Amino acid sequence: MSDVLTQLNGAVFIAPDGPGTAWYYLGDCAYADDLSLPKSASTPIFCYSARTGKFVKRGSSMEAPDNGTITVSSLLERTANKLEQLRCSPTLYIAQTACGIKSDLKNADRVWPLVHADIESMSYSNLAHYSDDGASEVSVDFAFDPDVQMMVLLDITRLTTADTDSVNDVDAVSLAVCAGAGCGDPVSPGEIAWTASDSAAGPAVGTPQITENYGALWTDAVANPFAAGMSIMSSAIVDVSPTVRRIIVGMEAPAGAQGMIAYSDDEGAT
Repeated sequence: MSDVLTQLNGAVFIAPDGPGTAWYYLGDCAYADDLSLPKSASTPIFCYSARTGKFVKRGSSMEAPDNGTITVSSLLERTANKLEQLRCSPTLYIAQTACGIKSDLKNADRVWPLVHADIESMSYSNLAHYSDDGASEVSVDFAFDPDVQMMVLLDITRLTTADTDSVNDVDAVSLAVCAGAGCGDPVSPGEIAWTASDSAAGPAVGTPQITENYGALWTDAVANPFAAGMSIMSSAIVDVSPTVRRIIVGMEAPAGAQGMIAYSDDEGAT
């Protein structure tokens, strides 16, 4: 199996009723052309410097991106397929599969979900000719939100830590955060995560653990959020400002009493 993906690894799936509904393999004779995902355009902001006599860049402004676009085509057959029967905005799944049957979406190595793709036009080609005998095709042009989150096949690996207590919950940063002036360090999805651990027998305290390298290394938080014997049942990560990431943990409710929550704005130091 090659690590390089080609067009023959590709497949097109369609969910006519939108995301979370039944999807269909569009067939061996369907294909998709280039997937265009425009990004925000940047316009520089310059000020003329009286001291240097030159324009100095002081910042930039952003413009909204255009729609994402793709054209999906298939052979024209006697019976109309799912592509030709579309009336409303479907969800498309453009997939590439290196190993396994590519007509099963669950085998895909990469999937681009194009949610609520608007139908912009439908065209038919090679319908008649006096001498050529090319295959007739139907093609549909789609437009959609360009902020497409590509899905990949997960590689599940058992990770070990020095903590021997049960872990009740794990929460991780789910969105990418870009760096910038006054915006903190860049963070990728899954790079930072926190656990919610049981309290050990003794009684001992429940100590959350943190990773800042995708789970390669887990370390105990400096501060313990609750008293001895109280297990941590849940954790959540919330960005409260460009430079502050709040960690919220929930305590197991004692018998006949309310549970508690605790939070840290300094990565568990306090």
